[in-house]
Amino acid sequence: MPEHRNRREFIGLSASTLGILGLGVGLSDMITASPLLEYRSLKSIGPLQKADRNGIRLPTGFQSRLLARSGSPVATQNGLESRYRWHDYPDGGACFPTADGGWIYTSNSEVDRQGGAGALRFDQDGRLTDAYSLLTGTNRNCAGGPTPWNTWLSCEETSYGAVYECDIYGQGARECPDLGYFKHEAVAIDPTDPEYGQVAYLTEDTGDGLFYRYLPNRFIDGRMDLSGGVLQAAVAEGGGRLSWQ
Repeated sequence: MPEHRNRREFIGLSASTLGILGLGVGLSDMITASPLLEYRSLKSIGPLQKADRNGIRLPTGFQSRLLARSGSPVATQNGLESRYRWHDYPDGGACFPTADGGWIYTSNSEVDRQGGAGALRFDQDGRLTDAYSLLTGTNRNCAGGPTPWNTWLSCEETSYGAVYECDIYGQGARECPDLGYFKHEAVAIDPTDPEYGQVAYLTEDTGDGLFYRYLPNRFIDGRMDLSGGVLQAAVAEGGGRLSWQ
């Protein structure tokens, strides 16, 4: 992961990890003037101010906006209510750019036996234009990860949990058996592995959980095939050496 982000990447980061936040003029100017802003500590953005009307304490230049409430229909920019009721226990998610300059925010639902994932779509001005389901009928969808080809991998955090690859536009999802059945947490894909081309790394959310990697048997249109490959677990050999079994 790079040490620094540019302005557009920083805005995407703030949306996915700090909540969906609006950037004020002051902070926007600061990021433009200082492209090497240290994003991990965010120590340069100043102290937290008093809680705003949403009960959130933010630095000067930030604004918060309520976008969705669990169990309620999502209100879009035009004042209409989406048919999608925002899911309970929102958990891991990611932001994806769209061709029109906007973005899509995906979010898991960590609910027992009624989990899944949903999405919010924004235009280039940050206005919420749509909300919809990505995945239903799954169990405790906790984390996961985005793919370089712009799909969302949603992971079940149960003893026999699976990984599902979701179309971010809500056009369907498919189970990925070769990514294993265990208490999944996150997935991260290395798109430039020097030996295998693309590799997926997975974590397990148990006290004795393993660290996995998935090697595809083939590539389709430049992307790794998640439906046929080898799942391996890391083994510490001592002396700083690591092998895969």
